Amino acid sequence: MAGHSQFKNIMHRKNAQDAKRSKMFGKFLREISVAIQEGGGRDMTANPALRSAIAKAKQANVPNANIARILKGNNQEDRIYESIRYEGLGPANSALIVDVITDNRNRSACDIRTLFHKNGGRMTDSNTVGFMFERKGMILYDVKTIQKEKLILSALDAGIQDVEEAEEACVLFCVLEQLHQVAEELEKGFGAAKEVQAVWWPHHWVELPDAESYEKLDQLHTALNQHDDVHRVWDNVIQS
Repeated sequence: MAGHSQFKNIMHRKNAQDAKRSKMFGKFLREISVAIQEGGGRDMTANPALRSAIAKAKQANVPNANIARILKGNNQEDRIYESIRYEGLGPANSALIVDVITDNRNRSACDIRTLFHKNGGRMTDSNTVGFMFERKGMILYDVKTIQKEKLILSALDAGIQDVEEAEEACVLFCVLEQLHQVAEELEKGFGAAKEVQAVWWPHHWVELPDAESYEKLDQLHTALNQHDDVHRVWDNVIQS
């Protein structure tokens, strides 16, 4: 089974982004809204994406009352959100995909283009860099309290295609269309996953030429992730 040596670096950047986003409750509430709209409604027992979104919101200390209003469907801020993908180039022609959750695509497109421009990048047309990535389903388990080997074997039986391993985490990849079905199957034996989501995973990883390029890429990541509409930023760069 193929593995990616870049996994630890990707997780490092992801954790850093999560820590920055934890101060912005609105991002997590939007993720819950999208999980309801796209994942099968407000019934958590039948919607693993919703369970994952709520778990992340609680870890970020989003008030329970805010979550409850969305689940009950009487949230005054409850809007119709859509998921949009923007693409761009960063330092040394690194490729980026920006997942956005927004209720105003015109505003988001203008803002994301400006952020790219101000931080040394360039937003590009659709499919300019998208072909460099593959859309997959990703299930992340914390394996400090479960047997990783048993999880992997069960995941293979459930339809997982690839596995990334670290000391305290295990990331499972599957066909996107089977994500929630596989997540539900694994949850029966190992409890709820830490994350269940669709990801953009590079076909090939690249290294940037110097430390300055890495610093510029981090600045671009930071600027994008601070925007309220940005859900997650993906790139094809091996972290230094």
